[in-house]
Amino acid sequence: MADVKYELLGPVRAHTGEGWVTFQPQGELFLASLLLAEGRRVGHDRLVECVWGGARPSDPPDQLRRLAHQVRDALRRREVVRTEPGGYSLAVGQEELDVFRFREKVAQAETADAEDAVPLLQEALGEWGRSVEPLPGRHGEWADSVRRTLQEERREAQTALFLAELRSGRNPNLVADIRGTIDERNGPEDDLRVLLIAAQFRSDGRWRGGADLEHVLREAERKGVQASDRLLRVLRGPGGEVPRTGERARQSGPVFTNTATGNARVGNQGIANGPIHMGGSGREEQS
Repeated sequence: MADVKYELLGPVRAHTGEGWVTFQPQGELFLASLLLAEGRRVGHDRLVECVWGGARPSDPPDQLRRLAHQVRDALRRREVVRTEPGGYSLAVGQEELDVFRFREKVAQAETADAEDAVPLLQEALGEWGRSVEPLPGRHGEWADSVRRTLQEERREAQTALFLAELRSGRNPNLVADIRGTIDERNGPEDDLRVLLIAAQFRSDGRWRGGADLEHVLREAERKGVQASDRLLRVLRGPGGEVPRTGERARQSGPVFTNTATGNARVGNQGIANGPIHMGGSGREEQS
């Protein structure tokens, strides 16, 4: 039988090779909680929190059995959801879930130079399609936390893409792209606004070296915008200077650098905190 492909970066659904499969609201949360556990067992109590939140059902084990049965029937694969002692699990490969593919591309960009990071980040963001809201219409403490985390990871990847494009000089529409993203987010977005000013300097041919960063920062200050310390470290680069216009990005070193945490980071120190890992530290979820 063909492998199942799952999507969580928008509405929860699966593709079985026979077409798209959708699920009832509680089935979506049940399936999502198993998928994000990355093959670990998820205990009954944790599943109840994910699916029902504070509105605990009268017979949780029976309700969970019903949800497992619904998901198996919808997928026509009884072996997909595995019954474990005190819980359930679902084995899913890295290529079978859009969240994993997104994160893998971002991770690959960690050690790439700017020119190579650009297509990796474009592919990562492409996993989102036109969606901007994971688990739409599903609420509760767990669902809301998952949605916030994934949306933040998307924002970080988008900002990282702009930074890589700024350093590579390969996007002639960078100014318009950054401005459009700022308008979409409708928030302060100081780091993005600093990148916008830097992109305008590059577009105007005024970015010739590290000294020009101070002109960018003065312009930002004049507009009431302040770059984070992390962005400043990235813009100054390993030698403390902003890459010169016309230099190949690979001469400036990686846009990303691995950290001990293994989370997505931009530049030498990271433009923003890495993504929050959905699962536990071991091979088993908390019961």
